[in-house]
Amino acid sequence: MKRNLLTCVLCMLLAVPVLTGCGQQDSDSTNPSVSSASEQSAEPAASGDSSGADASDAESWTENDKFNAAVFEQICGDIHIADVVVSIPGTLRDWGDHFSAAFSLADTENSLLTYKLFYDGTEVGYVTYDGDAELDEKTLEIATFYNIFIYNKPDWIQDITVGGISISDPPDKVPEVYGDPTEYMLDEDGFGYWLYQLSDRQYLKYTQAGGEMYKIGLSAHPENNDPN
Repeated sequence: MKRNLLTCVLCMLLAVPVLTGCGQQDSDSTNPSVSSASEQSAEPAASGDSSGADASDAESWTENDKFNAAVFEQICGDIHIADVVVSIPGTLRDWGDHFSAAFSLADTENSLLTYKLFYDGTEVGYVTYDGDAELDEKTLEIATFYNIFIYNKPDWIQDITVGGISISDPPDKVPEVYGDPTEYMLDEDGFGYWLYQLSDRQYLKYTQAGGEMYKIGLSAHPENNDPN
């Protein structure tokens, strides 16, 4: 009897560490400086809030009368930041003197660099560059960025639209403009996204949090993996 009682006590003690490890969440999941590296490597092969889209599953990609290759090309040239229109792919030199960038982090595993993007000194989001080493000032000015991510922050610039949808628009406007997405998710906490994907490296993604637009991401990377 004593042996059985001792065995039960030991089992209960061993179970405590397992139980206490459950339910932990990444407190940095909504921090752009922490999540951005994984987003560039793959959203949808690029997403810290991963879309789950498989690059080999071409049937899941979006082509309809509201979102297709021609529409996507127009969106890439229809990014309004304050009073400037920029295009992606693009460079700081292309975008003009209002823009600057500052190194944020390097994803050496995927050879991607993240740079914070500023408009007249005010942060608006971030861009990514394919490479392993931080760019010098001269190279940074002419480096081609294929991904851009714009955040909705109270002290950041609000006068931003991507594809005709403003960072301050209600999230429900997205499907009204572009129809059914490639993938849609909304959890019980109000975090979700609409993903419009042409291919594994060409997509438009609108993310919401708390019933408001949280982030707009656009990736226009060449499909042959060769920026040139």
